[in-house]
Amino acid sequence: MLLQPDASHTTYDLACQALQAGTCHAVITWPGMLSNEQLNGLENAAEHGASHGIVIRDRMAS
Repeated sequence: MLLQPDASHTTYDLACQALQAGTCHAVITWPGMLSNEQLNGLENAAEHGASHGIVIRDRMAS
């Protein structure tokens, strides 16, 4: 299933929903930049839904 972000659903929001649902074995997302808080949110969603997540993201500038 391919989920497309729109004005009311960001890539992050859709990935969290898919991970929490527990209906997917794995969710692959390419959200661009993520904060540590968002990354933790994805980890929590994956744990809650017993799903695996693969996140492809940009590195933050140091």
